[in-house]
Amino acid sequence: MNFLSIPVLIFSPLIVALLILSPFFPNNEIKIRRFSKAFAILHFIYSTLFLLFFNPTNFGWSYQKELTFFNVSWLKTLGITATFGMDGLSLVFVILTSFLVMLAIIASKSMIRTKHRIYYPLILILQSALLGVFCAKDVFLFFLFWELELIPMYFLISQWGDRDSSAAMKYVVYTFFGSMLMLLGMLVLYFYSFSISGVLTADIESLSMSENVFAMWFQAFIFLCLLFGFAVKLPIVPFHNWLAEAQVSSVTPVSILMAGVLLKMGGYGIIRFNIGLFPEVFSNFAPLLIILGVVNLLYGACLAIVQTDIKKIVAYFSLSSMGLVLVGLGSLSEAGFEGAVFQMVSHGLIASGLLMLVGIIYLRTKTREISALGGLSQVMPICMYLGLIICLGAIGVPLFSGFPAGFMVLVGLLLSDIEPQAFLVCMIVLCVLGAVLSAGYILRLFHKTFFGSVLSQFRADTVQIDEDGNEITVVYPKRGITKSEIVVLSLLAFAIIFFGVFPNSVLDIFEVTSDIILDFMKV
Repeated sequence: MNFLSIPVLIFSPLIVALLILSPFFPNNEIKIRRFSKAFAILHFIYSTLFLLFFNPTNFGWSYQKELTFFNVSWLKTLGITATFGMDGLSLVFVILTSFLVMLAIIASKSMIRTKHRIYYPLILILQSALLGVFCAKDVFLFFLFWELELIPMYFLISQWGDRDSSAAMKYVVYTFFGSMLMLLGMLVLYFYSFSISGVLTADIESLSMSENVFAMWFQAFIFLCLLFGFAVKLPIVPFHNWLAEAQVSSVTPVSILMAGVLLKMGGYGIIRFNIGLFPEVFSNFAPLLIILGVVNLLYGACLAIVQTDIKKIVAYFSLSSMGLVLVGLGSLSEAGFEGAVFQMVSHGLIASGLLMLVGIIYLRTKTREISALGGLSQVMPICMYLGLIICLGAIGVPLFSGFPAGFMVLVGLLLSDIEPQAFLVCMIVLCVLGAVLSAGYILRLFHKTFFGSVLSQFRADTVQIDEDGNEITVVYPKRGITKSEIVVLSLLAFAIIFFGVFPNSVLDIFEVTSDIILDFMKV
């Protein structure tokens, strides 16, 4: 449809961000927040229109558009173009991004108290960068948006999180070094492709068609360079050290975007580049990726079990969950591949819900120590009921989104052609063990937080002493949470149930893309 434009989808958040920063926009916190929220809602609706008019049976990219400058390509002489497109895989992550950005902005009403004129534009700039990553059809355009994401994230972590922490710098340093290796791989691929074909091109589709003329050792070198960059973002153990610190140090809406979308950039990159460009090399490395995925799953679960900070528990839950993505992709089967993508979507919703719960609890209790919490269901019953749905999704109960994701990954391992079979059986057993461990620490988090006796400081009408020695009365409303918090938790809970009951609503979108990639690997 003519009114559906990918450049509008990608750059409209950036334009709105610049508008808010301009001197013409009133420097009023309420107007800035409401304007940003209204735009985020409209942008999410606009992104869903791409789904309504998307033909899932169409092979290749849809809604393709090249941005030209006076009818000239971006860097025409170098074969580099500002071309955007969207296939089923891209569309899934585009809608997920718009949805979670909308929820993050809604949640910011109760979480953000200062610097509104800078905060909301940074969120919108981050949204443009993320959408550019998922829609770029050119290798260097992809890298440009990949790096652009670092700028708003650095300031969002450092200025509205724990300012005494080095988490923001650690995040940037880890991602930057990974990006440099990724850029090296892209440059070598670009120039070597030119030396063979005589044509300078950075188009992803063109490079994927020429990869079969490259020597296997050369493909493996580029494959590992790209994989390293994506491994940091996913993250894969041992490149995960930035995750827990960045998650804990970030304010809740930023944590939601980090866990819900940013980690998915790594998985998307592996699918688009490592699998899409080097299917044969990926097949050879598949057993190693399965092992790394299982290590992620178990290592993250073990770390989560011993944590006393509830936000760190959620951070290591993310590390563990992304291990299933690697396992599914490494299975080289249709069920495993689709399960991996569905796991990324499901984890984005579930982790966002868990982080929202943690943020709500911390906002009222001023603590994240699990031993200092208890009985909150009596002062925040609505929060408890919605939190129960999210936790059931996290432990993979049937009819919640976590179940079809994990189940498809395990079925994908069973149907895998990787030899020997004993290896696959061993990996399946370890994955089931990881699922059991995750159920243990998620249920512990939920039980210790919401049940048991209500500690005196959390009871309604509790008298406390302020910093000046004066008595103050803390009164918790009966429902315990604000309307904006209820909206965020309710939408996430609804999505977790809906996709758990109707997983094909997601799977059908990228089914054709999945078939293309898997058929390409079999050639």
